[in-house]
Amino acid sequence: MRSKYLAALVLLLLPGCAERAEHPPVLPPNEGVAPVLVLLTKEQTADWPVLGYDGSVYFSHGKNIRVVTPNGRHRLWAFEPGPRGHRILPDGTHIICDSARGAILQLDSLARRLQVVARESEGQPLKSPTGLALDQWNGFFFTDTGDPQSATGALHYATPGHSIKRLVWDLALPTSVALSADRSALYLLENGRNRILRFPVPRQGTLGRMAVFAALSGSDLSSDTEPAGGLCFDASGNLYVAYPRIKDVLVLNSEGQAVRRYPMGNPTSGLSFGGPYLDQLYVTVCEPGALMRLNLGVRGLDVRPAR
Repeated sequence: MRSKYLAALVLLLLPGCAERAEHPPVLPPNEGVAPVLVLLTKEQTADWPVLGYDGSVYFSHGKNIRVVTPNGRHRLWAFEPGPRGHRILPDGTHIICDSARGAILQLDSLARRLQVVARESEGQPLKSPTGLALDQWNGFFFTDTGDPQSATGALHYATPGHSIKRLVWDLALPTSVALSADRSALYLLENGRNRILRFPVPRQGTLGRMAVFAALSGSDLSSDTEPAGGLCFDASGNLYVAYPRIKDVLVLNSEGQAVRRYPMGNPTSGLSFGGPYLDQLYVTVCEPGALMRLNLGVRGLDVRPAR
């Protein structure tokens, strides 16, 4: 498997793989072919890629958070017991879910600990915070997977002042969350029931009636390891899904119908749009871990808050 990755690395050095000087045409997700470029391999499962304001991509593997700069250089950025969901704020600080500590942390741009944002919700300790999504009110939604063998996961909301409340409970291994472009709906990957849920967001920190947006393939609630998975949107409203029970990136339209699959060769664990034009999809995989890139020619939704 590793030899296959190393062979793919050669593609990065071939003519025609350099960044394009002009904005590429925007293509629908069901047209064209996207070759997979392997940027970095690691022994541990890689997950939770996130785009920085300078174009760098951060991702987790094991107890490490690594950063890959636009010129391809990479370095260890932070060491935390269980880094998972990760977002970067306009002031340059980082909000990170630490599933091992049962906490959400805030770090500065040099990875120095600033504060613990949350350890509990409504008086109950967090078990394993996993994924998060920033909203337009400077708060954020986040998941807590709970017990991997029972439906004890939950979805919470943190206000800008870090008051935490629980919004949804009895979820089975909830992981990634993503907001639609207009921030009117929240999408949640519920691994234990192999589905994606959709919630209207009528106002700050509140949710409307839950609906099943899409069913995914796989067996129900059974996991002896920390679950993974990722969600992100393109600029046209299509939802891209990384899901550990399949070896593809799955693309769903606004009706929840599959319109495209990008084969990755390994179980997928996370994804994020990046690149100078936000038309490159960074994907993490496991067994073994790797950070990969697909040059899609499809513009992604920029989830970084305006500075």
